[in-house]
Amino acid sequence: MCRLIDEGLRNHASRLDPRRWELVKDELRVFDPSGAGARATVRQSIELAAATFRERGGSYGHWNVIEATQFEMWTEKLVCELVRYHRHCEVVSRR
Repeated sequence: MCRLIDEGLRNHASRLDPRRWELVKDELRVFDPSGAGARATVRQSIELAAATFRERGGSYGHWNVIEATQFEMWTEKLVCELVRYHRHCEVVSRR
């Protein structure tokens, strides 16, 4: 996931808040997947990705529609990975 966030920061710098996403990466690295903190962080990260897409995901006319589409695809990939990790955290926490 951290590599995916790095990819977004590299390719969509104008649409992302780098400080916030660096913090997300740090939090994901710190938390034990079996703990409640990891699940809460992942839920917040999903909400952040969705809010970022809603606020900054549109195109400004035909001249950047491809970039906007690439940002949408990156956001969808990130949310899918976060959801998968959230499920993993839930499974691990039940053990």
